Amino acid sequence: MENFEKLFEVFQKKARIMGYRLFLKPAIEKIEDFSELKSNTIFLVGRNGQLLKLRNDYTRSIINHLKRKNILSVSEAKFWYGGFVYRYSLSNNPSPQFQLGVEKIPFQSAEDGANIIKIIVESYMKAFESKLLIEIGDSRVIEKAIKSIPENKKEEVLRIVDTKNAAELEVFGELNGLDVGQLARIVYNSFEKRSIDGIDELDIPKDVREDVYELLRQIPDYDNVDIEIDFSIARTIEEYHGLTFTIYDLTSSKLIAAGGRYRISDGIYGIGGTIFLEEKSWSM
Repeated sequence: MENFEKLFEVFQKKARIMGYRLFLKPAIEKIEDFSELKSNTIFLVGRNGQLLKLRNDYTRSIINHLKRKNILSVSEAKFWYGGFVYRYSLSNNPSPQFQLGVEKIPFQSAEDGANIIKIIVESYMKAFESKLLIEIGDSRVIEKAIKSIPENKKEEVLRIVDTKNAAELEVFGELNGLDVGQLARIVYNSFEKRSIDGIDELDIPKDVREDVYELLRQIPDYDNVDIEIDFSIARTIEEYHGLTFTIYDLTSSKLIAAGGRYRISDGIYGIGGTIFLEEKSWSM
């Protein structure tokens, strides 16, 4: 609990210094769009028949807030938040998770991403004596590689890519008459070519390479923090459009944060990052 309090204190201080304002809204939200109802959404029906849900995603809550205020495309929004999201677990039980995060809309440059990574890394390392690994990726690499895959096969292909099982991917491609060679290379590279010094050796679009280099230039050289490249994180392509990052606590062998750039509408992008806290971190 003491570490959690320290993390919360440092995080909100750093976020405020960088110009982020507190986003504070009730956890019960009106359902703005039925597409927001996912399989893990906990929803409620009000006395008047209104459909409500427990907040399951802070990014979506912030976007909906800006849309209601009609300021999504006319001003810069920088928010930090600390609170619970609620989802059904795989065992269909309501599962709360405490999150600390920041969102900036619109995304303007790689500096936005670097600042978010700085807030997360510096706050976490103040609270926990850990060695961290930052994995930098970009969803556009997978998006390009999967274009030739038929829609009815994409979900299974992405599932296999996420397991990082290149052999299974190649067998699936052969059995279904699919060209998965580029996807297989992305998976192999996620094991063999992770060094930031080897980016030029990777077959990735020029704009992706430039964006990654620009982000890396602005991330400080922290002690006890390694940075590697991984373009194989397929599960992010529906959530993100562009730069992505995942952060692992190597001391406890767990994922502790993730984020990236996402598309809101034509020409409007945002970027955010979130620290995920297990119940044992914040409960007594």
